[in-house]
Amino acid sequence: MRSLVFLLALLCALAPPVAQAATSTVPSAAAPTFDASIFFDAINTNPPTLIEQQPVRIYATITNAGTADIEGLVRFFDNGVFIGGKIFSLRAGNRPEDAWVGWTPKAPGLHTIRVEIVNDTEFPEATPANNTASAPFTVLGDIDN
Repeated sequence: MRSLVFLLALLCALAPPVAQAATSTVPSAAAPTFDASIFFDAINTNPPTLIEQQPVRIYATITNAGTADIEGLVRFFDNGVFIGGKIFSLRAGNRPEDAWVGWTPKAPGLHTIRVEIVNDTEFPEATPANNTASAPFTVLGDIDN
């Protein structure tokens, strides 16, 4: 069931927005803004020391600087290869939330972990430039095997 929900969220996140006709020319209060963000220093792992073939969690702290609540998908990549994703919902007002995904590094060496935020099409992003961040991590060889 979770896989189905995840796939539906991914499809919604990748679908092009539907154009809507203007319904009124009467000035109104400021429109709500949606501004999810992530920065490179908000990506970390547990445990902090990475060893090949040893499972870890990758955490990404995301925030919403907008004036309205937001939903979407957080996607994680290792050297450009998709690791996994999580559906998120964030309250307005810069409250940080962690999203995480499990990962087992397959080989030692330098790995670039990239995290992307994809807003639900219902929530147009105010600042798309802060929706992707990358951080380098070194994976050590497993000397026990």
